[in-house]
Amino acid sequence: LLFANWTEYPFYAFIAVHSFIFHGIIVGYTLMQYAGRDIVPAYKGLWTTVLAVVLIAIPVYGINLIFAEYEPNFMFLMEASPGSPLVPLWNIFGQDWYNVSMVGMVIIVFHVLFVVYEGIERMRG
Repeated sequence: LLFANWTEYPFYAFIAVHSFIFHGIIVGYTLMQYAGRDIVPAYKGLWTTVLAVVLIAIPVYGINLIFAEYEPNFMFLMEASPGSPLVPLWNIFGQDWYNVSMVGMVIIVFHVLFVVYEGIERMRG
């Protein structure tokens, strides 16, 4: 969400407006659920989240391949979006190991997010 590739379109273009609104709603809803204590992250459940992302990525990768003539890049599985933090992974690991390296990055990011969550919880008391 921080390095969106739909920003190459004019701000008022449908894809840009739709993407900002849709992703904003997802983030807002998740934050409201967290603030209301309906979502309580648990470190022991971290592996299930990584597994869920990988399981979702498999059919998405297939969709990218099926519609390859239109050059889709859902979930950035086909290549790194220019200007994103995925570019170093693409440059280091290349096309063959890019997706495997993304799994490692997802695990690291989830750990960092959990550390942030723990810090917030300690400040709350």
